[in-house]
Amino acid sequence: MSALYSKAKPPRQRLCVLGLDCLSPELVFNELRDVLPNLNALIACSLSGPIESINPPITIPAWSAMLTGVDPGVLGCYGFRNRADYSYDKRRLASSIDIQVPTLWNYLKDAGAHSRLISIPQTYPPKPILGMMVSDYPSASAPSPVTYPASIENEFRRIAEGELADVANHRHLNLENLKESIHAATRRRFRLARAWAQESDWTLLMLVEMGPDRMHHAFWRQHYSYEEDNPYTSAIRDYYIHLDREIGRLLSILADSDIVLIISDHGAQTNKGGIALNQWLIDHNYLYLNHKPTSPTTWDELSIDWPRTRIWADGGHVGRLYFNVVGREPQGIVQPYDIENLAHEVGTALCALPGPRGEKLDTQVFIPKMIYEQTNNIAPDLIVYFDNLGFRAIGSVGYNNIYPLYNDTGRDAANHALKGVCILRDGKGARAAPNDANLYDILPTLLDRLNLPIPIELHGRILE
Repeated sequence: MSALYSKAKPPRQRLCVLGLDCLSPELVFNELRDVLPNLNALIACSLSGPIESINPPITIPAWSAMLTGVDPGVLGCYGFRNRADYSYDKRRLASSIDIQVPTLWNYLKDAGAHSRLISIPQTYPPKPILGMMVSDYPSASAPSPVTYPASIENEFRRIAEGELADVANHRHLNLENLKESIHAATRRRFRLARAWAQESDWTLLMLVEMGPDRMHHAFWRQHYSYEEDNPYTSAIRDYYIHLDREIGRLLSILADSDIVLIISDHGAQTNKGGIALNQWLIDHNYLYLNHKPTSPTTWDELSIDWPRTRIWADGGHVGRLYFNVVGREPQGIVQPYDIENLAHEVGTALCALPGPRGEKLDTQVFIPKMIYEQTNNIAPDLIVYFDNLGFRAIGSVGYNNIYPLYNDTGRDAANHALKGVCILRDGKGARAAPNDANLYDILPTLLDRLNLPIPIELHGRILE
């Protein structure tokens, strides 16, 4: 990437970024505001407000898009798992290897400024940086090294008093154990952040905390149930109070002149249920099986009749649909000249699909080649948001109808929402974030505040 000018001077100010995955603007700015004194104090002197996520609004690729300033198509990364090639069964997990454009800490490195990074999604395996990193390693058993440099691995575990890996089996863990595990993981990450904040060698200190996301997916419905005999109605409130205290302890270490950004990659909303997307494709003769299951069956267990299949899909927070194209897929039957018509046909039908009670849904269908600057690697042919993300897309099949009550990957009380949280203390006082602020604006804004060059290729603009 080119820059407006070639050589930057080291920033005079330091920057602390606290990424709080799935942090909800409704809770931070409204419902729980009275019990969050540290966030409130920060809001009182910051640019703050809801901020639009990217398409799709999921952890990967949202954090990477924010930190690179380019869209998922340029990154060539469309979710946690992506097609490895044009075969039907090969998938690969998103990783740091996919990030082939500069990140925030790369721009700081060019200016001779050091970074300390903790648990940022899509940084495993760790790449060399100017500074040190504990990557977002996927599990406590991930192959070493999980840090850069590798020599700090034992030291970070000593400081954090344990691992920083995501809570294992969080969609299936007993709720009480899950709650305690999330609180403990948050304490460990902030313990390391406080220790690193006290060092004098950094210009960027960044932590991404997954706790809000895990709490929302587990306890969102209980939070809004108001049932007296429900032991978890206060679980999310209690966690936000815990998180606010941890933020306060970290802020107390920082200098008043330090720039501080609290940011979330997306928000949360009630998960109304699922829509079995592959089941719908079967029912409408787009997808054919050699043997139809009589009970819920995962995609990997199915036998697909590829010579008759035109479309299949991956489930998740959003649905991703793929066409079986002649000359592209091994047994393609969709002619390239029919792709546009087929996209219009199936997109129109999905947008007209009612909810389980016959209600009208606010469903949106996107064509990646029309919403991204590029479509590197292997993009879906369509992306679908059922009822503006109110319903998950279910990838498994074998249901009595297309509206299963439960997520096929485990417990899920919340789905993602398009608006996240932005609180930027930059010494310019309290003011509201623009109504159209989005995650792409974060990188150019931070570079501006640090007086660093702003590459012309970035998608966002400076938030004034």
